[in-house]
Amino acid sequence: MLDWFVKKAKTLRLDEFKPKWGRLQGNKAEIDQAEVRHAQQLSSVPLEFCRQIIDFEPTEYQKELIKLYEENQFLAARWCRQSRKSWIISALLLDDAVHIADSYIAVMGPSWRQTKLNIRRIAMFERKLSQGSYLKPQKTRLAFPNGSVIEAFPNNPDTCRGFSLTRVWWEKLILQRMTRIC
Repeated sequence: MLDWFVKKAKTLRLDEFKPKWGRLQGNKAEIDQAEVRHAQQLSSVPLEFCRQIIDFEPTEYQKELIKLYEENQFLAARWCRQSRKSWIISALLLDDAVHIADSYIAVMGPSWRQTKLNIRRIAMFERKLSQGSYLKPQKTRLAFPNGSVIEAFPNNPDTCRGFSLTRVWWEKLILQRMTRIC
């Protein structure tokens, strides 16, 4: 009748499966070793970090921002719209989190939605790192094996009070009501 339609059950034969499983395990070990070698080769120079991880060549004004970021404690980037301010600052914060152990970085913005978008952008960059150099990203928090954390906070100075922060990225600060933070 419909013999061509009836599927035959496949049998799992352990003697056929074990060699394939062994090859897969060997391949996984090789991949893990390659990821460790890649993570060790990451540059601690932010400009090279952008080129290696993000596959992004910064423009001249972004290179100047990177230089100022390395030299100064406070920095304000007042550029035109759509000039990739958030893009380059996200890359710099990821670089700090990867290379500075136990750093705590806060991301604040004009709205809770916008701070989560910035965390999402950093998480997108984070996925380009080798597998062992970051933990599972969450919507508002990125954690790293070296103890570093990047976390989003709502637009309220009281919510970030009490933390020992290494960096604070407060986007569109001029649009927000200036309050006493200390």
